Amino acid sequence: GVIRRRLGTDPKGFNPLTENSADVSELYSYCMAFMADRRRTDPNVWEYSLAHSVEISDDYKQYTFKIRPGVTWQLPAVDLNDPQYAWLKSADREVTARDFQFAYELLKIVIH
Repeated sequence: GVIRRRLGTDPKGFNPLTENSADVSELYSYCMAFMADRRRTDPNVWEYSLAHSVEISDDYKQYTFKIRPGVTWQLPAVDLNDPQYAWLKSADREVTARDFQFAYELLKIVIH
């Protein structure tokens, strides 16, 4: 589908790690799925998306999310016949903990 949204500002970019405007945050929320989120009306209750459970250590310093089976990456809008994108042809590439580890490490580099 198509979504049309009038932006209140002229963002410098659309990367939510480097551009923190409300417009970019809103656009990001339309196209990203999260492991889980706390319910607004009851923060003790988790609402799951990519995960099916969360385990929290007694000291609240470690959160372990269990990824739902069957969560896969969507195919990007590129020419999959181009040899440089051949590795993307697999439509059933499951999301793994390594994907989240990579994203976390990337975040540390961007923020640092």
